[in-house]
Formats: sequence, C-alpha cells, structure tokens
Amino acid sequence: MIDTIHLRINNISKYNMLYEQLYTIKRDSVSEAYIIDETTGEVLGNRNFIRSLIYHDNNNIIPLNKRSSLDLPSSHYSVSYVVNVQGNYVDFNFSLPKTQYGTNLFQFVDYYDQSCSVTFSFFIRYIFDFAREYFIQLPEAQDMEVRRIDLCYNQFFNSKSDALQYLDHQKTLLVKYARKSQNNYRSYETSLMYVTARYSFKIYHKGTEFAKHDYKALVKSGNGRGYDLGYFQEVSDKILRYEMTFRLSYINYLFNSYFFDSERRGNRIDIQTHPVNKVLKAFVTMGFSKYYSYFKTKQKTFSLASDYDSYNSNRRNFELYKDNYNVSFDYSIFSILYEQFWARVKQYQLNVKMSIGQVIENISEYNKSCELKNKIRRAYDGKKVGSELVNSRMVILAVLSQYVNLQELYKAKLIPKSTYYRIKDDLKKIGVSEYSANTAIPAPPLDYLDYRYYFGRYLN
Repeated sequence: MIDTIHLRINNISKYNMLYEQLYTIKRDSVSEAYIIDETTGEVLGNRNFIRSLIYHDNNNIIPLNKRSSLDLPSSHYSVSYVVNVQGNYVDFNFSLPKTQYGTNLFQFVDYYDQSCSVTFSFFIRYIFDFAREYFIQLPEAQDMEVRRIDLCYNQFFNSKSDALQYLDHQKTLLVKYARKSQNNYRSYETSLMYVTARYSFKIYHKGTEFAKHDYKALVKSGNGRGYDLGYFQEVSDKILRYEMTFRLSYINYLFNSYFFDSERRGNRIDIQTHPVNKVLKAFVTMGFSKYYSYFKTKQKTFSLASDYDSYNSNRRNFELYKDNYNVSFDYSIFSILYEQFWARVKQYQLNVKMSIGQVIENISEYNKSCELKNKIRRAYDGKKVGSELVNSRMVILAVLSQYVNLQELYKAKLIPKSTYYRIKDDLKKIGVSEYSANTAIPAPPLDYLDYRYYFGRYLN
C-alpha cells in the first residue's frame, strides 16, 4: 500500500550523535562544496562561486551537502540520504517494502487487515522502528517530516496476456481522465502515466519492471533471503501495479480542500473535531480572523507530531499557533490521501463486456423497478416517475456501446446532441458505461486475497 517516502529530519544540529553518524565520510559518497574564506566563512566570489563535487577517496574538503546511504543488512537494501548543512536537515528517500523485504513485489500492508486505519498505524510504527534500529540517536517526532508519500496497489490477473490487454484498454481511459494537457500524460508499451507538479499517477506491468530492476538487484545482492526468483517473475507477470505520488504541494492542496471547504469538512467528523480545525475556529471566534486567512495561504509542513496535538481550548495560547504552519501527519491526513488513491484506481477499472442475455436481464430488472415506482407514484399524485425501456432498442445500443465509443460518434457529429445524452442516460440505467473501454477479461478484484495466496508463505 505504501511504497516510497521522502522523510526529512529537521533541526539535525540538535542531534549531535546522529549528525556524526550520517556525516561520516564514506569512500563512495559524493558531496557538494563551495570555495569559502577560511577566516570569515564567506562564499568567495559572491554569486560567481565555484561549485564542485568532491569524491572522498581523493579529498577531505568539508562539504555543504553530503550524499550517502545507510546499508540495511537484513533486506540487502541501501537507503540514500542527503545531509544539508545550510538547511539544517537530512533527507531520506526510500521504499518501505524494499527496506522490509528487499523488493516492492511485496506490499507494505498488514497481513490480516489492510484497512486505512491499520495501514496508517503500521506505517507510523515502522518509521519509529526504522529510526530506532538504524539511527544512533532517535529524533523527536516533531522533527520527522513527511514530504512525499507514494501509495500503490498490485492487481492480479489470470495471466500476463490478460494483464497487458487490460493495460491497453486502460490507455484509452488515460485520455479521458487526463483533461488538462497532453504534455501531462504518456503511454508506453507496458505502462501509462499522468504527471503534474503536485502529483503523479501511473499504471505499469510489474513483471516487466521486476525483470529489469528487482530481479537483477536481488541476484546482485546474493538473494540472502533465498527467494524463488523464477516464481517471483512468473507471479509478477500477472500483476498491474498502480502508484500515486503525493508531493508536499498536493498534500497542502488536499489539506486546504478538507479543512477550509465547509461541504467537505461537514462530511468528515474527524476533520470537524481535528485540533487544527479547533484552533482555526478559535481564531475566528476570538477576533483573530487574519490568522485564519494567513494559515490557509501558507504552505504547511507535515510531521509525525506537532504543537497542535496538545491544543487545549481551556488554556489557549495563540502565540504558539499564529505563525505555526507545521501540523501532524496523522490519521485524518493519511485517510484523505488513501481515499484519493483508491478513487483514482477505481477510475481505471474497466467494464466487462456483457452478453445479450445479461443486457436483457438488466433491462428487465430496470423495467420492473420502474413499473413498481410508477404504481406507487400514481397512487400518491397520479404522476409517473419514468418510462420503461424498449428491449430491442436497448439491446442494440448496449452491444454497440461495447465496441464503439459513442462519445467519439457524438464529437464527429454523427449523433445529435439530444440523442447522445438520451442514449447515455438510458445506458446508465442498465449499468452500461457510455465509454467503450470494455473488456472480455474477468474483472480482477480490488482486494488482497490473491496477494496472500501467492505470497503468504513469505509473509507469515
């Protein structure tokens, strides 16, 4: 469920031992350095400074930035990081399932419960366990910031052929849902992606990617866990993988959408009772509306804990919050991302081609329902709710829609506007999409039963 994260440890100068651990020079590390005045520390040449890369098997210049990695023997995986001395932070970018299993063919979810709440608890627990195991000094939760998080899902098909055929149909949906610019979306032989400045979404054939990357990496590392790589390749060929990257700007956008949009906030009790919302309401109530407005426009950061967690309405201290834009990356925030991800995945699920018998059955069910509603309505005010559908007309339209894109016929002016929308509405009544991305492939479920079936022996 969770793959790559960008975790930032802020105020690294507070943690002397951790700083020394991460800043220790390794022969394969690379640093960015600037020429400075040894007396004043000033960068020489003002804006025309010389920037260089220092390889530490040759030099020992004190760098401004240092790139290196933590080796994780248990998973035969390395976690890259950058120490930014000037910014006083360390950035880590790593895949959670790879740190845990050595490959993201496995999913970062609890074996028994893949719900949003359990997944979030699993995530928070893992981050602290990771820090305790690999950091010589544990940072405070308020200094551990989530700047990016990728959510993913592996969908299993009966065969590689089915997976790739399904992906080909999904490429037609990419054009439909990627509305803004063709420059934002791309499709390739075994993948499709939609990329914006705030987020990205992609679907790709896991088997192709596994053969190209994970398989080779596991072989190179010695396959210390003794995985059956032939079996892994066989299973991964049946998988389409969905990934959505939530960058900091998109997390901010969604945060503002839910905390400042009255309709969205009204549909979520957890947002209404959230400590941040309580502070915002208090700002308005106590006559500090400008702080409310400032908070909305400022970019927030999201750490594993924040001052908002301890807000007490009986002992208000607005000085603590009026310029405080660091909020907790808590369950409410995570659940918003979780819902956004699954909504996007469901957008790309295809309709299964319906037989004529299924179409007739759906028409019959709709007509029975319509007849019953009309009887009830006539008894009440003498009016009809709607008209029953004609079998022959609907069968022809339903079958046609599964092979021809009716929307394209409308755009080509082969169907009048009024006729197109009437057809679209009638098809919807019997459960047929107006869009022609239908397939004969059985609809693969959106659950984790296949995942446990194929990989259960490695997960327990």
